[in-house]
Amino acid sequence: MKPKHRLLLLCGLILCLVLICSGCSQKGDSSLHGAEGKKNGTRPNAPHVYVPEASGTALIGSSPLTLDISHIDQGYLMALYDGSAAKAVVQITGPDGITYKYFISAQDQHVTLPPDSRKRLIHSGGI
Repeated sequence: MKPKHRLLLLCGLILCLVLICSGCSQKGDSSLHGAEGKKNGTRPNAPHVYVPEASGTALIGSSPLTLDISHIDQGYLMALYDGSAAKAVVQITGPDGITYKYFISAQDQHVTLPPDSRKRLIHSGGI
């Protein structure tokens, strides 16, 4: 390799090294560090937990198995089983023919079920 090419290659490597080492540092931005960052404000980090609820505005079925679909647009429905059998099953069949079964054993309290599609036919029955 010619000396001129070696010199250009060496200068290019040094330039790349300098750009890589100094590319992410900005001396004027201290919003993420130290007391001055607290003056600029911080993002809130308090968790917000969404708790499913059975509001009862849209119900399917009746005792012993009632389905509350009031919040199906938010991705869940609530089931309430108050029968005498040990378990109840909720079977949800989608328009594609896939069937999902949810077994409910908690009596006299609502259970949250996650339907995978909003357009489903809902069938319910006891075991």
